[in-house]
Amino acid sequence: MVDRGERGLVAVCGDAQGGCRDLVLTPKDLVVYELDRGRLGLLTAVALGATPITCIPVNPLRETLRIGEYHPRAGDRFPLFLTIQPNSAQLREVAFTLLRTEPKPFILVIPTDLFMTADLRQMASEHKSRILPIGDIIAVDAEMHNLIPTSGAAECLAAFHAEVMPDSEARKRFPTPPDTLWSQIKIRFLNRDTVTIQCQGMVRTTTYHDAGMSDGRSGQPNKQWMLLYQMADDRGRMDIHSPHVSQLNKKRKETLCKSLHAYFGIADDPIFWDEESSSYITRFTLEPEG
Repeated sequence: MVDRGERGLVAVCGDAQGGCRDLVLTPKDLVVYELDRGRLGLLTAVALGATPITCIPVNPLRETLRIGEYHPRAGDRFPLFLTIQPNSAQLREVAFTLLRTEPKPFILVIPTDLFMTADLRQMASEHKSRILPIGDIIAVDAEMHNLIPTSGAAECLAAFHAEVMPDSEARKRFPTPPDTLWSQIKIRFLNRDTVTIQCQGMVRTTTYHDAGMSDGRSGQPNKQWMLLYQMADDRGRMDIHSPHVSQLNKKRKETLCKSLHAYFGIADDPIFWDEESSSYITRFTLEPEG
């Protein structure tokens, strides 16, 4: 590069044969871009649904930051780290150090999984920790301007939650008699959080938590339970004109069916789509509070 005064800076070809022309440079050509690790850490924590914190360097580990915490309930905090390493050896050094020194499971976000090795995956699994490539968590939007959460970001956190908080997801199965049909189940809401269940002479009071339908982060009823609560308003029916019907609720209906399968142990689909009435209908009796 040569400074030619008023002509500015010029990149001069270094080929002894003169195989290329000189290139006049603009100020923009000389800008050195640097990755904003703090910003990247903030976006990563938010995308995962964790609580972001001011990025804290993890000494003596190079290019490694503590970027957030997953706080599923009072007294439980799991750290979230971001490390940017240029090769497998340096990633192993960082990951093994964290696995040896961190008493609690953690999530370590890395630029790519190309540097992952079988023994590193095994150690992370035994520690109940997760090492995730950043591409599983955030992506560039369609305009190529902003970073946004991927569709799988929530699933990444859900898998970690299921690993580190198994007790919070434990479900108390309803004592359903053998060969019970959904038509023999009656669920009535006492309030938003509690129902009574009648089945072949048995009566049980159950909460959303008992039925395994609490939100892992807030402890409140999850979206599947709220869908059940909404369907109770129309006694187990949600037709195409209902304000609650949406493409999203189709997916929630599938997840709600899985939760009901797990709680009652009845194999058939508890909610079906009725073409004639264009409605979702429960096979069990469902009644609102009041």
